[in-house]
Amino acid sequence: MFAAPGARIIPLSQANAATLARIMAQPASQVQTVQSRPGSSSYDGMPQGAATRTAVVGMRSDAARRTYERRVAALDPEDSATRAAIKAETRAATPPEVLAPLNAWRPTLGPPAGSGGRAHISNIGVNQVARALGWVGKGAGVLGTALALDDILTSPDHLCALTANVGAALGGFAGGAGGAALGTLTGPAAPVAAPAGGLAGSIAGGKLGYKAGEDVYDALSNW
Repeated sequence: MFAAPGARIIPLSQANAATLARIMAQPASQVQTVQSRPGSSSYDGMPQGAATRTAVVGMRSDAARRTYERRVAALDPEDSATRAAIKAETRAATPPEVLAPLNAWRPTLGPPAGSGGRAHISNIGVNQVARALGWVGKGAGVLGTALALDDILTSPDHLCALTANVGAALGGFAGGAGGAALGTLTGPAAPVAAPAGGLAGSIAGGKLGYKAGEDVYDALSNW
């Protein structure tokens, strides 16, 4: 037997085709359906998150060093005190993934012993490392953008993928910053733990951010 909502019980033997069609159609018209995303992406946000954090770390480190070089070049050769102050400001602007190894290598801000009074000349080797970090950062930015575009263009729901990738980028940046900051608290292990923590945090943050972006999109779509 079939029961139509708000109606009497109808024996199957008495139900003609029109009656059955009307009964079967009623739930679809009365029950609110929830829109869901068509299919799923092959991405999970982890590479996008790691690429975002790597891009930020590399380019910020290079930018901070370039500013240092420019300011130091204008100093008097004997003005070591001002150079130390500039170096402290530069390190404060350097991401912890790079700062922790740098502090372990050069824990002091003053000139190394035997270097002489040449406050206006920056370390060429460090400058070259900063340039390399900048190029790595730019390459990671291009890679992250390419991954995001591929995900968006191949996804069955382009807008959902866009929202998810924005979440992955934000999550990767924040997760990497948090992981690197925790790594700096490990004392002697900080030169290794800070970069490793930054990478692990960016991967985890990218995945969580991607999922959060999908959830936000679903919530707004079904508002």
